[in-house]
Amino acid sequence: MNQNLPKWIFILVSVAILIIMPTISHLYGINGDEDLEFLYGRDAYEYYANGSPNALSYQNHKLGKHIAGVEMYGCMVPLMAEATHRWFGTNIIDTRHFYISLFGVALMIFTGLFAYRISKRNWWVGLLALLFMVFCPRIFGESMENGKDIPFATGMIMGICGFYFLLYALKENGKRKWLHFLVMAIGTSIAFSSRPGGAPILYGIFGLGTILMLYQDKEMRAAVLSKAKKKQFFGMLIGAALLGYGIAVVFWPYVQSNPIGNLIASIKEMSNRDVNFRVYFEGKYFHTKNTPDSYVLKWIFITNSLLVLAAFLGFIIVSRKAIKQWGISPIVTVLFMAIFPFVYIYIKKSTIYDTWRHVFFVFPFWATAAALFVQYISTLIKNEKYKLVPFAVAVLGLVPEIAWTFTTTPYQHMYFNALVGGIKGAEGHYDLDYYQTSNREMAEWIIKNGKPRVPGEKIKVLSTMEGLYTVDDSYYEGYFEKYKDKIDGRYGRYYERFSKDWDYFVTYNRFLSEWQLLNHKFPACNAVYEVKVKGVTIAAIYHRKTDFAYQAFQAFEKKDFAQAAALYEKAATEDKLCDENELFYYGVALAQSGNLDKGIEQVIKATEMDGGRDDFYLALAQMYQMKGDKTNAQKAQRTANNLKAERLANQ
Repeated sequence: MNQNLPKWIFILVSVAILIIMPTISHLYGINGDEDLEFLYGRDAYEYYANGSPNALSYQNHKLGKHIAGVEMYGCMVPLMAEATHRWFGTNIIDTRHFYISLFGVALMIFTGLFAYRISKRNWWVGLLALLFMVFCPRIFGESMENGKDIPFATGMIMGICGFYFLLYALKENGKRKWLHFLVMAIGTSIAFSSRPGGAPILYGIFGLGTILMLYQDKEMRAAVLSKAKKKQFFGMLIGAALLGYGIAVVFWPYVQSNPIGNLIASIKEMSNRDVNFRVYFEGKYFHTKNTPDSYVLKWIFITNSLLVLAAFLGFIIVSRKAIKQWGISPIVTVLFMAIFPFVYIYIKKSTIYDTWRHVFFVFPFWATAAALFVQYISTLIKNEKYKLVPFAVAVLGLVPEIAWTFTTTPYQHMYFNALVGGIKGAEGHYDLDYYQTSNREMAEWIIKNGKPRVPGEKIKVLSTMEGLYTVDDSYYEGYFEKYKDKIDGRYGRYYERFSKDWDYFVTYNRFLSEWQLLNHKFPACNAVYEVKVKGVTIAAIYHRKTDFAYQAFQAFEKKDFAQAAALYEKAATEDKLCDENELFYYGVALAQSGNLDKGIEQVIKATEMDGGRDDFYLALAQMYQMKGDKTNAQKAQRTANNLKAERLANQ
């Protein structure tokens, strides 16, 4: 086999993703964390420009737990985006995504370079590792909007890649040692500026990798420990670690105020973030502090290429032979970075949420291991004509991921493999648009097609998603920033929409009840627009033609049940009643007005929309009891009791 694949092919692929990814980054929506990062970036800019202390602590901020502790993250991406936005007048959302996409490109390219170098300069291995990263749909999609996990993963692979390039350059008397030193330092700074809790792993790898390399490789030991190179190597090693941290501090107001104490506090906090909310996994909700031990690994195994996963497992099986072929230091590094984080998470019971994005930094090593395994299989083939077959099979094995990547922009991060039947099999069982990327598409639809219920008034938009409501005018620019004179965007919870006044309700299918998700009760019947990915609705816009349902609830609150029933009747005629809560209150209003049969009929319809609500069945039991139907009353009461017990057990 030609061991010297022309380098220009690797360069060509790298240039292609460098052009494509930043070019399409503006298509991706504001993710669920970006409201905080917009604010953090603005506060950090004001810290440097005007000495404002706001970026130093968010412990008593009016946004509460949602933002508390954000100062313990480095601020490289938020600050770069804010500075560019202010200096050049660029759109802050698109600017952030542009910068994040560049980190994503670097993540992919440096994975390929790392694999190339530790495979003894095999460009086939480097190219394959690069492709495994490019066509990891979850990482590709989040490389457009995830300003924490993607840069962190980039910093980790850059630091380790630069470290091994430096080691081999010293052994081989290479001429680019200072370039490798800078890559190490910059990688370290990016890691610290993203997720400081994991950055010290780099220092451990620098130390462990050095010890193992000097232990096994006599030529390396002779070169590195020689009088001419010993001071140079250890000076560069320590210098890269210190310089990397120093660069990170430049972008980090909190640590600038106390470089040692606050660094320790940040590492401690970030190693097990005190965040607790619900995630949806295997058809059940779990709090982030109580997810199953299988949570992260299962997400990885159902959302990646089956070929890459199989090749990675194959590499583990042949790892002893891999050590003989490529050396103990790089292979132990690959295995350590690919496996140890999961052991640490299990032991520490670390808080992990939103699929496996917190461990994106391990995947470059999975991709490298998989590429090395393909190379190992190739070495077993004696006939030179067929040595390229494993590489061809590996590329062909990526066809499902390649097709998905090219046909689902900007929703690549919702990829599921055949283990769960693709996204259609995952629907109702796993979080889909957990990062709210669909908000951009829906905002654009409202801007283009939305009409106020009352001519001359603003369009009333209620939303559960970032970018379509304004927390505070000083915080960040949402999609309606330029349309404030026409659109009034506000936040509203999904199960409280029945009690609010709106023309359009914009939502996604996260945080719906387990029963509704498992029974595919999303979207509601008043959806006028749906965002679909391969036939699966991930988000929708609901529309009200009238405000009868809203008025009806106001009457219900005043205990004017006859008026409430009459208004709900009008709403059912003009708009349809598509909200289970509207049907429930309609039924109760009818029952209170003396129409038990029709009231029961409406509450039954509510249970058909959400059969997991014990309060619905409790009301049914009471209505049947009032009617004298003891059999159905007892049946409804049993159902209510069972549902309540199940709900309390899951809290």
